[in-house]
Order: sequence, then C-alpha cells, then structure tokens
Amino acid sequence: MHSGQTVRNWVFEPMKTGLISALGSRYCSLPVAPHFYDKLIEVVGKRRARKFLRMVRDAAFLPPVWKKFENEECFQISLLRSVARATESRDHVLKLLGPKTYRVTNQFQYSVKLPGANCHHNIFFDFRASPPVPRRMILFVGANGTGKTQVLANLAIALTGAVEQPGSTQAREKIEKASGLVSPTPSFYSVIAISFNAFDDFEIPSLVNSTEEYSVNSRYTYCGIRYENDRIKTQRELKDVLMFEIRELTKERGKTLYHSMRNVLGEKIAEQLVLFQIFDSYDALSSGQRICANILTHLVSELQEQSLVLIDEPETHLHPALMTRLLSEISSLLEKYNSFAITATHSPLLAQQHTSKSIRVFARSETDDAIVEIPDFECFGENISTLTNKLFNPGETRRDYAELLKRLMQKHNFDAEKVEAEFPDGLGVNAQTYLWSMAKKMSDETSKD
Repeated sequence: MHSGQTVRNWVFEPMKTGLISALGSRYCSLPVAPHFYDKLIEVVGKRRARKFLRMVRDAAFLPPVWKKFENEECFQISLLRSVARATESRDHVLKLLGPKTYRVTNQFQYSVKLPGANCHHNIFFDFRASPPVPRRMILFVGANGTGKTQVLANLAIALTGAVEQPGSTQAREKIEKASGLVSPTPSFYSVIAISFNAFDDFEIPSLVNSTEEYSVNSRYTYCGIRYENDRIKTQRELKDVLMFEIRELTKERGKTLYHSMRNVLGEKIAEQLVLFQIFDSYDALSSGQRICANILTHLVSELQEQSLVLIDEPETHLHPALMTRLLSEISSLLEKYNSFAITATHSPLLAQQHTSKSIRVFARSETDDAIVEIPDFECFGENISTLTNKLFNPGETRRDYAELLKRLMQKHNFDAEKVEAEFPDGLGVNAQTYLWSMAKKMSDETSKD
C-alpha cells in the first residue's frame, strides 16, 4: 500500500518502470501469513532476509513502519483484513529476525463509540504479569445498559475483522463503524467469543469461508446458542457440536478436557463424555452442566498461544458455585495455553477473585457520557455486599435489603432495636452491620447538634 489510500481510492498508484532498489517511504507491505518468513529464511538466509524486508518496507519486521501506517484506512481494512494473522506475522518475524529483547504486546488501549453514547468508551488493558495474583483475565462490571457486551462484540471485530460477509462493502462499513481503534495492535492470534445469552451482539463467523486456509473465520470462533440468522440452537444441536469437537481432539487435548471437566462437573460426567464418549449421558445433565461442558470442550478445542477469550455474563443459567468452578478452570486453561480473557459480568463473586487493576467499571454520567474506570478500592477478597453496592449500583436507587432497613429505621424513629424486633429469626450479618452503622451515624450526627 501507499500512504493516503482510502476506501474510494483502492487502485495502487503506478510505479516507475524498470528495476527499483527499494520501496520509498510512502510505501509499506505485509505478508499474508507468518510462514512466509520461514520460507524466506530457508531460501536466502537470515542476513539477506533482513535486507529484503527492509527493501520492501515490511511493516511486521519494521515496527516504526507499522506505527506510521497503522491508523490509515488501507492498512486497517486491507492489509489488516485479518488482524490476528497479521499480528502473529509481526511477532513471528521479530522473534526470528528482530532484537533478542523483543516482547509480545499485552498492553493496549481500545477506543470505541457505541450507538446512543455521547462519547467514546476508552478502555486501557494490561495483561502483563503482576504477581502474586495472575492477570490473565480482565472483568467488565457495571449496571445494565452501560455497553459491556457491545464493547466485547465490537472488540472481536476490531481484532479479527470478523463479519458475516468478509470483503463486501457492507462488511467493510460495519468494520469501520463498529470496531473502534485498538492501539498499539495487541498480540492476540485468535479470538474466542463465549455467550449463552440469546440477545448478545457477537458477530457469528460465516461457515461459507471457514475451510479457506487464510480465512478470517479461522481466527475467530463463537461458542453459544445462536446461529448466524439468530435462530436458537436446540439441545440436540448443542450436543452435536460437543460430540464433533470431542471426537476431533488430539490425545493430549482429550486428556486436558477430561481433567477440566472432572474439576468442574465431577469424575463421572468427565469419564462418560470424554473417556468413554457415551454421549447419551449429555441428555441427563442439567442445563447449567450442559453449558459448562460445551464451553470447556470448545476452549480446549480452540485455544492456542496468545488467544483472547471474550466471555459474556457467565453467571447466566449457572449456579454460583458452578460458575465459580467454571471460571477457575478457565483461568487454568488460560495459563496452560498462554492466553487471556475479558469477561463481562454482574457477579460480585467473580469481582471478589480479582484485584482492582483487573476490573473495569462501566457507567453512564447524567449527560449519558460513557465512563470506564478502575475501582478506587481494592476488590480482591472484599465483602460481597460492598462489591455489589460499589460496582453494580453506582448512582442507582437502592431496592435491596438496605433500602428496606432504611425505611424501617425511619418508621421507628431510628431505633435499631425496634427494627431488629421486626425480624424474630434475626438478621443476616451484612444486614445487621448496615442497620447498626445507620444507628451509629444518626447518633453521631445528633451528638454534634
């Protein structure tokens, strides 16, 4: 490509006839797949390979060139038509021919403007290791309607270019409008979307081009209950997908799935589904167990190094204890395959397992501006009630037990003992703490007066 090419000017400008020693500074190039570099080195050797890549201004081999062109339309839409594959090419050639100090990019910012929002969601991601708590998963939390799922869905498009009709004008416009800007381009070589919500916004990879060697769809997979036409899969269809994926697993991956399923669903279910492949046992599982079985099977089947897993509301249809076991096992799989995840959730149980640095709180201001920020208190190991109030109810009118206690305190002229008397069987610890903290606060204010 050359600098300045736009969607209305895709024709490559004529170059001077005859031999040229190198492309000028207005140009850059990018190979279609990482193995190009292996073949190049095999044919000409490393020294000449470096010289050639400089001559053609290879953006993967020359980071300053990538940075110069990455925000141009032609680079974003044509050269990065498969962002994940291009990113893998960049990391691959720099590991082969670049400086020994080269590291993959696990720190980036994503900026996207969603329909109905007055401003962009600007979200900073940092997946770099931060002992002692692993940072392989980032949580999106916040009230409904703040854009968590939409951001996940748009990020999938931004990182893979995955739309239903790759290459079409409509697809190009969809990428331009929806995807937003990722900078710098992170080192994710595939994206896996997981959602069992019938109303999610994830683009579902078309099956038409899924067998093409360099298809965008080979870098983006979806595990959920929707088809492309938004038809909901039947239990039989979900079972068929699980059967196919288990039968296609290598021996090593089969062992991994057995251990994962045993940890989440128990040894008997793991043996029946994975070891003995008695798939009729799937029909006897609860809906939550089936969802877990499908998710684990898809992840073990698809996870590769530097994959990004996008998980939408895993608490949907799952008992809290089952959800916690599932997310714990997903974290183990991320560690095993050197991959990462972003999870949109309304569960304080999940927030309790993460440090604040790994949590992004989504909210809307009074003027409907998008707000995304890191919690101003430590979430790891925090009280569930505190997490619920601070992360999921910011600025909202309370309608939980605290609101009822507040009304009862007003009814009894802020006499906490009379309020407690209304509950013959006693109050829970959180409710009791909240009640007496209100009484103390009122007493302190009265003393000041």
